[in-house]
Amino acid sequence: MLYLSKGIIRKHTNSTISVIRGEQTIILNNSKADLWSKGKFGFAVTDSKSDIDELLGMENMGLVECESENNTVSQYFILTRCVFCASDEKILKLSLSKLEKDIMTWIEKAGIRLSVAEIIYLIENKIKPTKDLFYEENRQALVEQIYTIDNIADNILENQMQEATCRDEVVNALISLLRKRYLMVL
Repeated sequence: MLYLSKGIIRKHTNSTISVIRGEQTIILNNSKADLWSKGKFGFAVTDSKSDIDELLGMENMGLVECESENNTVSQYFILTRCVFCASDEKILKLSLSKLEKDIMTWIEKAGIRLSVAEIIYLIENKIKPTKDLFYEENRQALVEQIYTIDNIADNILENQMQEATCRDEVVNALISLLRKRYLMVL
């Protein structure tokens, strides 16, 4: 099973982790804490029946997103169920690629929380992150750039972006930003 962990670590000891998810703080012990930690900064995989059972329980709590197959489409669909936010951590001051810089600009300045499908749409259609699309006052202009009569219905954009030529590149860039601590997953 492929998975990615969600939430913010509040406290960490040798055997427990306190994870903030929304307005809840959830304490994970032992194997759950270990599983959650493995998926915190990138995709993790397990085939163990007991791990899968624990992951499904954590998925019900909103702490992980899972897919049964380990492939690029599964990675994409996991990310479509996540919200990415800029992190205050940024412990690793590593250089960013142009794509990573563009993604960070969109996430930090868009004025709305962009979904992964929306980010892919912006990159796929070469919509540049410019001031006229930034912040709350330009939110409507950004939404009108992304949504058309062809993709406004529920899940249409997610399904369209599944076929985008830049999908895997954007997924990899998002995971790279997560590993570099520029992003967190909520």
